[in-house]
Amino acid sequence: MHRFTEPYLSGLTCIAAGLPQSLVALGDKDGQIHIYEASSDFKCLKLRTILAHHGGAIHSILFHLSSSSSIINNITGHILSCSDDMTVGVVCVLRDGSLLLSKLLHGHVGRVRSIHVQ
Repeated sequence: MHRFTEPYLSGLTCIAAGLPQSLVALGDKDGQIHIYEASSDFKCLKLRTILAHHGGAIHSILFHLSSSSSIINNITGHILSCSDDMTVGVVCVLRDGSLLLSKLLHGHVGRVRSIHVQ
């Protein structure tokens, strides 16, 4: 497992942790989200993937557990993100741990700095 130093992280802008897989997401100023799997004690992080669906700095990342009806459909949760590019990204976390970009929501007239789910 890698320590929390990755040379290609261009500038940390936000961080979030969650979901049953102990995932940690780091947003950067270049619009990438680095997804890590944390060890049980959160001392080490292993890079799983880099999401690059945004074109501007990431301002906020949120993990959201799915309802029981979504779990039946193989989705255990979502990773939501917002950016300077005026979009909100929705990535599905599937039961097998794979990630799938579900939606990229357009229509904002300015950068999106925060997201919230109830």
